[in-house]
Amino acid sequence: ESSLPLLGFILSGVPVFVLIIASIYFFKTRYKIYSPSYHYVDFKKSRTLLSLGLKFFILQASGIIMYSSTNMLITQFSSPEDVTVYNISYKLFSVFTMIYGIILTPMWSATTEAFAKSDFLWIRNFVRKMQVLGFGLVFIIGLVLLFSKSIYSLWVGDLLVIPFKISCLVALGSLMYVLTGVYVAFQNGIGKIRLTLYWVIIQ
Repeated sequence: ESSLPLLGFILSGVPVFVLIIASIYFFKTRYKIYSPSYHYVDFKKSRTLLSLGLKFFILQASGIIMYSSTNMLITQFSSPEDVTVYNISYKLFSVFTMIYGIILTPMWSATTEAFAKSDFLWIRNFVRKMQVLGFGLVFIIGLVLLFSKSIYSLWVGDLLVIPFKISCLVALGSLMYVLTGVYVAFQNGIGKIRLTLYWVIIQ
């Protein structure tokens, strides 16, 4: 039987449950030497850390608001049926932003380390490689856009008709992410996020 609360629990509760169990297990066994402890907390550094943490929190919260409000705005200004149309297109093109994000995420901390060591050559090479990857994904996104009608037909059949202009706009969003994501990761990695913070708040 269909259940919205059950779906909500699966999407929101299960990841939290898994992380809690995994954290307890690994910090009690294999990674016990890395286990967090209040004995190692230096409260003198709390102001600096909390200040940076608050900025990252605002960035994350703003991102959630922007992405979560899309469906609500479509419902209000168009129709609930168009939410499905948008989401099918978004799921297709978000595959590329997901791939790029998976590769980019570990590079964030690596950038922090390289910046602390003044290893600007590594940072320059890293940015260049991510630019090459980004342009490669741009080409693939363009191909998927050209064949999107056939892909939708294989995926959902005749249940939905997704206008090409919707695919173009969603693809444009993915293009913007893969072309600019490396610079955001670099800024975040070196802790210079004030510009990004202002921009996200404006968005």
